[in-house]
Amino acid sequence: MGDSKMCGSGCNGIFWWATLLAAVLAVPSLGVIVASFIPAEQEMAQVLVFILACWFSTFLGMRLMQHPAMKNKVDMGKK
Repeated sequence: MGDSKMCGSGCNGIFWWATLLAAVLAVPSLGVIVASFIPAEQEMAQVLVFILACWFSTFLGMRLMQHPAMKNKVDMGKK
């Protein structure tokens, strides 16, 4: 049985929500990991690095979502 027959149009919505959940969890996690490389005495630098890492991760995620292959997966059943 193919994926389209098993899922119908519901899998597109599930894939979209799973992608959103992964992004919401991954972006701050990446920011924390990158900021942890800054010494603890430099709190302002950690905050700045955290913000920049979150921004960059979000930017890359938005670029990924514009890719045609990804756009087709999260199209939400518009065919």
